Amino acid sequence: MKLMGCELDDAAVQQALTGGLSKADMARVEIRDFVLDPPQRRFSIVANPPYIRHHRLGEKLKDKLRAIAKLTIGRPLDGRAGYHIYFLLQGLQRLAPGGRLSFIMPADTCEGVFSHVLWKWITTHYCLEHFYFKYLHIQRRRN
Repeated sequence: MKLMGCELDDAAVQQALTGGLSKADMARVEIRDFVLDPPQRRFSIVANPPYIRHHRLGEKLKDKLRAIAKLTIGRPLDGRAGYHIYFLLQGLQRLAPGGRLSFIMPADTCEGVFSHVLWKWITTHYCLEHFYFKYLHIQRRRN
């Protein structure tokens, strides 16, 4: 198996090398922004995207993210979508036909104001095989 990847922080790549991965393991890891400068299509994508909430994103970046959503799903997402949501959109768009994607995502991916639009688009265009949701919220009925 050959690993490929994107990482924004060169220090993280160096940490992986000092942590036991070899230069051969890391040879195909590129220093690049997966969202703003995505790689070519891949058959499999596994990710733990950065969880950066919307209020920590600058306006210029938010404009770019709105453009990505409009290009991808045909409309911008609600402005409260965090960076990880756009990471998911780009990951899905980078899948080769028949490819598979596995992401670790926070609960707001399914519960955010934007989630209905997001999941309608995802389930219209992709086959959702498995969904493991560790967070469970149950509200007792008021009888």
